[in-house]
Amino acid sequence: MKHDHALRGAPGLGAAWGFALTISLVVGLAVASPGCGGGGSSGGGGVASTAAGIGSGLSVLTTSPADGDADVDPGLNLQVMFDADIDAATLQPGAVTLLSDLGPVAVTLSLATPRVVEVAPVAPLEPQRAHVLSVTTGVGGQQGERLGRDHIVRFTTGLRRVAVPGRSPSSSGGQGAYTAGAASVDITPPAGVPLAGYGGGVRRRSFPDLNPLNDYTFLNPATGAHDPLHAKAVIISNGSTSVAVLTLDAIATDAAVVEEVHRKAAARGVTVPLENLMVAASHTHSGPGCMSKRMFWQLTAADMFVDRVFQQATDKMADALVRAHQSMAPAVVGFGREQVTNATRNRRHRDSPALQPDSIDPELAVLRVDRTDGTPVATVWNFAIHGTHMGMNMEFSADIMGSASNKAEAQGGGGVVLFLNGCEGDIAPTGSYDGTGQVLCDALLRARAGAVTSSGGFLGSADEWVDFGQATIDWSVQRQGQSGPAMNNGFLSALNTIGVGIGISLGVPQGWIETRFRFQAIRIGRGVLASLPGEPIHTLGLSLKHDGRGLGFDHVMIAGLANGHGAYFTSEQEYWYGGYEALASFFGPDNGARLTAAARRQMTRLRP
Repeated sequence: MKHDHALRGAPGLGAAWGFALTISLVVGLAVASPGCGGGGSSGGGGVASTAAGIGSGLSVLTTSPADGDADVDPGLNLQVMFDADIDAATLQPGAVTLLSDLGPVAVTLSLATPRVVEVAPVAPLEPQRAHVLSVTTGVGGQQGERLGRDHIVRFTTGLRRVAVPGRSPSSSGGQGAYTAGAASVDITPPAGVPLAGYGGGVRRRSFPDLNPLNDYTFLNPATGAHDPLHAKAVIISNGSTSVAVLTLDAIATDAAVVEEVHRKAAARGVTVPLENLMVAASHTHSGPGCMSKRMFWQLTAADMFVDRVFQQATDKMADALVRAHQSMAPAVVGFGREQVTNATRNRRHRDSPALQPDSIDPELAVLRVDRTDGTPVATVWNFAIHGTHMGMNMEFSADIMGSASNKAEAQGGGGVVLFLNGCEGDIAPTGSYDGTGQVLCDALLRARAGAVTSSGGFLGSADEWVDFGQATIDWSVQRQGQSGPAMNNGFLSALNTIGVGIGISLGVPQGWIETRFRFQAIRIGRGVLASLPGEPIHTLGLSLKHDGRGLGFDHVMIAGLANGHGAYFTSEQEYWYGGYEALASFFGPDNGARLTAAARRQMTRLRP
């Protein structure tokens, strides 16, 4: 992993060690890994610390945590990934050791996958202490390979994590006159930061870049920007409650981003509580890489985490909230909707006998926010569409969704135009960047024009943390479908580096992806916005909209890719039909049922 930050505040050994970063040779992972877009390739490289023993037959490809990591969760297990299958008989006491500045730490060793050794502390690590993980030459491969030298990883633990997902569901709300503010901030990274969304083809480097001054390792750097990326915020209050929606031109988001942005915004005076903040990604496949701390996404969906990229991006995201907060003034709010049938198609119809190319969610819904004199403040539009039009390009882009928002803002009738993706898991874009962008622009402005606004009413938010349990990769042969082979040639090739292949089913190692998610609903008058943490297929969205209207809401907006990322979610039927989206669903056949039930609970608690 490339880090530009020193380990600060660690007592004892930390100061003596200095925690200098080691520039290390890395092997492997120069593979084509495909993207969440299904038809292409996505993802980035792994978290690489020192690759020991190049030429000796066995090397460490990556560790979690990586060398130089700070603020490591004391409750997580550690992982070491090798470039060959490990002989379990070599995992004897002392083969991998852990030391803190308080002394030796007792650990147990096991194989999470044939190539990943899990190092489990017998007790949670002490917080805010310096640690050294040593992978010794005692670890051997199944063919007798050995490390050429010990592999050392230095890291510092942070504070113990508060078990917020176990807290009781929260809700707040009340009546009052609306005030609102909105803002947009350019978050386009400089050329040199890799793009997240496709990890093969021209985006994949033939050999890792080892210069710690660069922001890329396994992916080639972006060459520039086709169009700008933005973070956009709208805040609405009615005196008793305040809520905020923050949208990001990015492949996805997770709880770490949400919490960091809120922390920075709150420090600058934003008073919206964390539980009332909804953060959603557009799912452009031409957004910034280096943003995820989760091993799975670093291996298959983005390049290595780089702290300076993360900090600069979250600073600007917080700026959007701060500027929106500073612009608060009396407002009127309302909802509208249009039908759009010529911008998307279903991409699962080859895998599923229940679907056709025109099996889509055609509803484009909007939230309209104006000043009391009619001046536009913001337009939040919600539509299910994959951000894959730009394909395997090397420039940052907000994709077709950004094209539509930019056109609407240029026409001057929508204020700040924010895009909330819907249940786009199986929905692909059609047409051209400008052509489809204009179709969507025209539709969202029509929907806005038809919205009936009110100067006051109910405003509320409800949220609940839900633990989905063990994530599992199930590559059963019977679930390959028609799109599985294309996925296997890319996405699965990256997973092959950790010993995962067709026919394999295994639990995803602890901490590699999020498994606990914050579900949220925001009620504004008789409309509701409900969040989902990932990429549900469109039928799940249609079901939730039906349920929301049955609860008494006149307008239901479903925000996918919001507040966290759990990959794809499907119905049980589609899970067993298999194919790309089903293979990338990690929480079992009932994943979609659990997802919709959690969202439905939040809407129920706010029902009119």
